[in-house]
Amino acid sequence: QNSAMTAEGSRCSVCQCPFPAGNHYGAVTCHACKSFFKRTVQLSLSYNCMRRPRHCSLSSERSRSCGFCRFKKCLEVGMRPALVRSLAPDTGIGHACRTPVAGVQQPPLPPQQGFHQRLLPKPSGSGIPADQPVRDQPQAETGNADDTPDLEAVQVDLSGGPAGQDGPDMTELMSRGIWLLVESYLGALLRWAKRLPGFDGILLDDQVALLQQHWLDVIVLQVAWNSHPYTGWLNFCSGFSLHERQEPLIRQVPAISRHTRVLAQRLSLLDLRHAELLQLRAIIFLETGCSAGYADPDRIDTLQRRHILALALACPCPVRRAKILQLSGAVTAGRLHALAYFDRVLNLEGQVPPPLAGEALRNSFSSA
Repeated sequence: QNSAMTAEGSRCSVCQCPFPAGNHYGAVTCHACKSFFKRTVQLSLSYNCMRRPRHCSLSSERSRSCGFCRFKKCLEVGMRPALVRSLAPDTGIGHACRTPVAGVQQPPLPPQQGFHQRLLPKPSGSGIPADQPVRDQPQAETGNADDTPDLEAVQVDLSGGPAGQDGPDMTELMSRGIWLLVESYLGALLRWAKRLPGFDGILLDDQVALLQQHWLDVIVLQVAWNSHPYTGWLNFCSGFSLHERQEPLIRQVPAISRHTRVLAQRLSLLDLRHAELLQLRAIIFLETGCSAGYADPDRIDTLQRRHILALALACPCPVRRAKILQLSGAVTAGRLHALAYFDRVLNLEGQVPPPLAGEALRNSFSSA
C-alpha cells in the first residue's frame, strides 16, 4: 500500500484527498471513496448529475457532492466493479486468477462445464479452419451484412404472467421468469455463436471466454430490442413482460429494468433498424477490450472488424453509426446492474440457478 500511495503522490485518485488509505479495487483511494464505490456496486445504486457531466468538475471542494460524476471518476481511475464481488466475504465463489499461465497446459474442464461441451462439436465443411487465422480469409476483411445470423426468439411460460398478482407472489413469479429467461437465452446464444461466420475459426478456449464475458451483454441488448419501440413495457421475451407501473411491487428487479428501459428508449430514439442490430450484437460480443485472458485476440479483433465494416454498409451515415456504437456503454451498465441482482438473489436469498445459468454466473462473478 505504501508504494502504491507514493506512486500516486499520496492523494486519493478520485477526490484528491491528501489522506489516501491504500489501493482499493484497482486504484489508490481514501476510505470514503472506497466505501462509496463498494456501496454503489453492491447495492446497484444509480445517480443523476444535476449539471451536464462535462461541467461538473471533481476538482473542487465539493468533489464528493455529485454521485454520478464521482462514480464515473472511480471507473476512469481504474476501480473495477468485478473486484467488489471477488472481495466479498462468504460468497462461496472461488477467487483464483483465471488468466492462463504462459507455457502451462491448462487441464480440461470437467464434464459439467456446459459451454465447452456445447461448443466442441464444430460444424464440418463450413467456416474458417481452426489452424488458419481469420485475417487470412478474404471474407473476414469484407463486411457483409447478409450472412450475420439473428438470435432466435425464446419463450417463457409463466402461467398467466405477473399482471394481477400481489407483491410477494409477483416477486416470486418474476424471479422464476428471470431464471427461465436466462437459461433459454443462453441456449439460443450458443446456437447463434455457432452460426456466426468465422466464429468456429477462433480457438475453442477463446470461444468460451467470449461467451463467458459477453453472454449477459447479449441478453440485455436483446431485451431492450424486444421493447423497441418503447411504450412502457419491458418485453423480456415472448410471454414475459413487465410494465413500468408494476416495478414498485417487485423487490430488487427495478434496478435491472430501469437501465434496460433506458437502453430501450435510446433504441427507440435512434429508431434502430434490424440490420444495424445484427452487427451491433456481433461487435459487442466480439469485444476483447483490455482482457489478457485470450490466447489469440488478434483473430477475434479481425472478425470484429468484419462486422464493423458490415455496420458501415447497413448504416452509411457516420454520425448515426457513432451513436449506435455508443450504445455499448449502456449495455455494459445494464450488465453490471443485472450481475448485482443475481448476486443478491444467489447469496442473500439462496436461490439455485439452472445448470447453464449457474456456470455463466460463476464465471462472471469470478472474472476480474
